[in-house]
Amino acid sequence: MAGKSIGYWPLAALVFLLLPVIPLALAGLLVMAMMRLVNVSRKKDFLILAGSLTLLGVTLFLQLGLVGNRSPEELMKFFTAPDGLVRLLGEKFPPCIWASRLLANGLDGPGWIYLLLFAGGSVGVLLLLLLAAEKLFYRGLIGLSEMAARRKKLSKDVMARGFSVVQKAQWAILLREWRLMNRTPIFLLNGILSVVLVPGMLFFMLRTDNGAMTAGILKLLASRQRTAEILFAAVFFVVCGCLNGTASSTFSREGRNFWISKVIPVAPGRQAAGKFLHSYLVAVLGTLGGSLAARFALGLGWGSIVPAALLALAGGVLLTAVNMAVDLARPLLDWTNPMRAIKQNLNVVLAMALDAGILFAFYHLAMLLRRGGLDGAPLIAALLAVIAGAALASLYLLARFAARRYAAIEL
Repeated sequence: MAGKSIGYWPLAALVFLLLPVIPLALAGLLVMAMMRLVNVSRKKDFLILAGSLTLLGVTLFLQLGLVGNRSPEELMKFFTAPDGLVRLLGEKFPPCIWASRLLANGLDGPGWIYLLLFAGGSVGVLLLLLLAAEKLFYRGLIGLSEMAARRKKLSKDVMARGFSVVQKAQWAILLREWRLMNRTPIFLLNGILSVVLVPGMLFFMLRTDNGAMTAGILKLLASRQRTAEILFAAVFFVVCGCLNGTASSTFSREGRNFWISKVIPVAPGRQAAGKFLHSYLVAVLGTLGGSLAARFALGLGWGSIVPAALLALAGGVLLTAVNMAVDLARPLLDWTNPMRAIKQNLNVVLAMALDAGILFAFYHLAMLLRRGGLDGAPLIAALLAVIAGAALASLYLLARFAARRYAAIEL
């Protein structure tokens, strides 16, 4: 549409292909260094988790700190200048300047210099990654796969206490799920991290713009109308607590060990209840984090946060049960790498799509009730009653579905 000559398109294709090379190569170097470092201790899982969180924190700081503490007037100067946006991004990622000016100038004049900088930098970082891989990758991979044998002699008193502990089935299943999640870093990072990450990102973004974005978001809350504010906050809390892979990979995370769940003397419905408690606890933590972010970052009052949290908690019951049912219908049990159970599991994607459809349906219900004359507290109360009824029905159906599916699943 801009009428570029035919010579523009080969350069555009080259930029398109090379642009991800530097970020991916740098990420690979950091990950390989972490793989090597975790082998200095027997607590590999803890070090993997701590290192992953550190790398994620650094990455988010670089991304969210792109704008920094500039005033709105300073930002407008960047956006109105001919190459202002490129210079703003180039402060954190210089290759974008080289790539942009290569496309703008072509191969005339300084274009060759930008081509050498951009292509040469990409190839150079890639070669550095390959050299580091020769030294670090296989040693780190072998170290991560080694298991340290630890033997501990148990006394009769310890064994007696262990066999004397009696728990209700649901709480025993909850504890089992919690331990399975915590001792597998990939499960913990992808299943629970979002309940902290989403509120934290919001808090950080709003605290780095001198309040300008805060004012903008508050204006979007339907001109400070209490009902719209509560519904907006409720959706945000649901996103913090439920839109993750915890519930939608509940059964898949067991893998081939699901045979244990089939043979233990606990009814499938009670097992599903224990698994539900674990996944719902994650939703509760997300709602709590979202509430704190809404209070201290967005400045919402408790008069809006409390009813929004009640809506989110009731909706969390419904979405957790639905997500578990999706995974129970087609569990991914045949995996050797735990990443497949949660990051490469189609059930997680299907569940998120279904969650979005449910939220959209309740949005239309709220609009229908509002057109019918309900607003304010009566509207919130009606929505809460409908959601709570749907949540109770979903729990009942999940227990019935579990009884039928446990017998049908074959390993």
